[in-house]
Amino acid sequence: MHDFVRAQEETTARLATGFVGRGLIASHAYERIKAFFAESNRSDLESLFTELAADERETVETGIDLLEERDFEEGRREEVVSLAVRTVDIAASELTESIE
Repeated sequence: MHDFVRAQEETTARLATGFVGRGLIASHAYERIKAFFAESNRSDLESLFTELAADERETVETGIDLLEERDFEEGRREEVVSLAVRTVDIAASELTESIE
């Protein structure tokens, strides 16, 4: 996934993949880790991952705001969404492969 993000040369593509796609993945991962520590009664680590998840959600929101500021026409928005989704798909595939 990181190779896919790094391969994007255009600003718009980097925002879609790096800020939005990767940010969604990281936020989700931090939420899962936070839940684990909550169940383990480790409030110190739960708090840490709560902050990290919030930071990632802010990154996603910043990416979306920056993309919206660029006033994309409808066709361009579809491309941006496609790039973000592709980033998430790649990460999911990599996770599946590592489990198998």
